[in-house]
Amino acid sequence: MYEFDHSATDIDGDSIYYELCTPLDGGSAGNPQPVPPLPPPYQNIIWAAGYSTQNMLGGVALTIDPLSGKLTAVPNIQGQFVIGVCAKEYRNGVLLGATKRDFQLNVVPCPNITVASIFNPDVICGTTTVVFQNLSYNANKYFWDFGDLSTLTDTTSLFSPTYTYPDTGYYTVTLIAYSPIDPSCTDTSTRTFHIINDYTVGVDFTIDTCNAFVNFYDSVITIGTTVNWSWNFGDNTTSNLQNPVHQYSDAGIYTVTAYFISGDGCIDTNIFTVNIPYKKIIVNATASPDTVSLGEPTTLTAVSVTNVSFSWQPTAGVTNPNVAITMALPANNTTYTVTVTNAGGCTATDIVFVKVTGAGCAEPLIFVPSAFSPNSDLQNDILFVRGNVIKSMYFAIYDRWGQKVFETSKQENGWDGKFKGVDLAPGVFDFYLEAECFNEEKFFKKGNITLIR
Repeated sequence: MYEFDHSATDIDGDSIYYELCTPLDGGSAGNPQPVPPLPPPYQNIIWAAGYSTQNMLGGVALTIDPLSGKLTAVPNIQGQFVIGVCAKEYRNGVLLGATKRDFQLNVVPCPNITVASIFNPDVICGTTTVVFQNLSYNANKYFWDFGDLSTLTDTTSLFSPTYTYPDTGYYTVTLIAYSPIDPSCTDTSTRTFHIINDYTVGVDFTIDTCNAFVNFYDSVITIGTTVNWSWNFGDNTTSNLQNPVHQYSDAGIYTVTAYFISGDGCIDTNIFTVNIPYKKIIVNATASPDTVSLGEPTTLTAVSVTNVSFSWQPTAGVTNPNVAITMALPANNTTYTVTVTNAGGCTATDIVFVKVTGAGCAEPLIFVPSAFSPNSDLQNDILFVRGNVIKSMYFAIYDRWGQKVFETSKQENGWDGKFKGVDLAPGVFDFYLEAECFNEEKFFKKGNITLIR
């Protein structure tokens, strides 16, 4: 920016008003500065193309304050320019006269300014050796004072030096940058920083091998307080929690990176691995069809990860309870539970419900044979209560004198025609049956059984 004070004073106290005006031509192209000067009268100059009284600098406006006479411009073209300023004298609003001042304005490039600049962290962690970065410009010589009060040799003229301090603490470094144009022109920069002891964070973790969960923990081993955490679990997932819990989707060895930042701005990084031995077990059980008529089978299917064993419960009516796909013949509404187990003993379960239609708690679903022949021919030797709808029961047999010769509360226990280990003679016996079915209905029956030998 160009500024110049063109103000004038009047001994009579008259008012002065300032304005730009066209300069006078006192020479010629062949003799621009005649000696001695040519006598008046002088003519106004003839402006070159693009220039005028309103645009004397040919690019940006030149202005003058009409009351103070302050001339202001921000030239954007280098060169020599002729300027005219008129000071008009007024008394009681009447123009008395004017004085014109012509002068030459030379616009040249501004000289380069020397600036000293230092960059280094505000906090130096775990080392007393500091590398200083010199960001100065328009300078060719430098002087550093590292602010080490324990010595007088803590100076250098290197561009970007390194210095080792005797201990932790606060230090102020000073840089003086010298101008290549004028060595007496300098700029000075100072920077204060803090050297502190090392900040180290320990990492620990526990693994839930069956569910692939890992609990991560941090602990500051040296001085400092952690204020920022950043965990990268090695499977494209991250966390900013202090002690995160992460579940891996597959087995494998993962490289975990943990970044910690202390309240002083120190950073510590931990890189370690976690071994996930098993993929989390998930099992899905289905039945097809899931609604069957009494006596109709269904297919039970369990879908899970590889290398696991299967176990179906209940096993009654199940063809093979230890395979993923098996047949079942439910006697009533049944909830089947499948359990899968891997080599590490980890388990997962799922259930599937099969509805049985047509099931009841009456004959012929419950049946007691009217005769049997316990003669060891393996044909009808044992008398059982028949039916697959029975949940619980009580069954008793009496001889013709009313003596109880057999009783049981388990359907799998049958009568072999003996009483106290002795074969009974052929004859007719009475029985009493009380049962509760899976549909919670009750069944009662009395009748006769013929023992044949």
